[in-house]
Amino acid sequence: DQASFSVWFNTSHDYTDDIWNGKEGVLITNDTQPANPEFSLLIQVDNSLVFYSAENYNSDFLTSSFPVNDGQWHHAVAVIGNNYNELYLDGELIGSNNNSGNADHGSNIFIGAARSYSSGNYTGLMSEVNIYDRALNSSEVASLYNHQIPQDNLQASYDFSDGEGNTLHDNSGNGYHGTIYGASWEGAQNSINQLSINDGHLIHKGETAEIPLYLTTSEPLNGLIFTVDVNSQDNSQISSDIDVSLSIDGSDLSYQTGP
Repeated sequence: DQASFSVWFNTSHDYTDDIWNGKEGVLITNDTQPANPEFSLLIQVDNSLVFYSAENYNSDFLTSSFPVNDGQWHHAVAVIGNNYNELYLDGELIGSNNNSGNADHGSNIFIGAARSYSSGNYTGLMSEVNIYDRALNSSEVASLYNHQIPQDNLQASYDFSDGEGNTLHDNSGNGYHGTIYGASWEGAQNSINQLSINDGHLIHKGETAEIPLYLTTSEPLNGLIFTVDVNSQDNSQISSDIDVSLSIDGSDLSYQTGP
């Protein structure tokens, strides 16, 4: 079986003392029982990102060479191909191996915990989880990193935009809605973590969005007025920490802001 799992995450939790003791920070897994064939994408040991897919724990783990609990948004993609595994971090391939182990892809999938919400709990923010029943290539991983979701063989897509309730809705159209246990929604009242512009594009804190404007006119553009409304996922207005610049054909324009 082939599969791919994409997830955005942001954590500052220290997992140093949580080595394989049921407290590892699981991002996504199908680990339903200790001896069950499984895959798992998690944060563990030295706060690095870890991915494995095999019938037992003796397979070669793919890991990042640096900790990922820096309080910044990161994008991880785990790929299970035909006798190989790959791990991408922030759009770059950071590891691959040859692995023919059965990952039992037909079992339930857990996001943010393993087996139950009391085991393997992840501590932090998550967004944009996409699940495929095929191996993605590097170009498709790059598209996901740029918040563009490939649709071929997309099995489940969760944008975490509900903002309330205990249901995580699947936007793929396949109806794989999830039930939330022991987690809470993060609102914009605490921090600006994810923004949305008018085409549904998702922008994480610290990133830049270019919004094209197409104008056809024979008149001077002096006095042109347009508005930029930035909203958090819970639709509350954000009025600070937003930088706006304007340009036409690469040339910067002078502008002023209003109330």
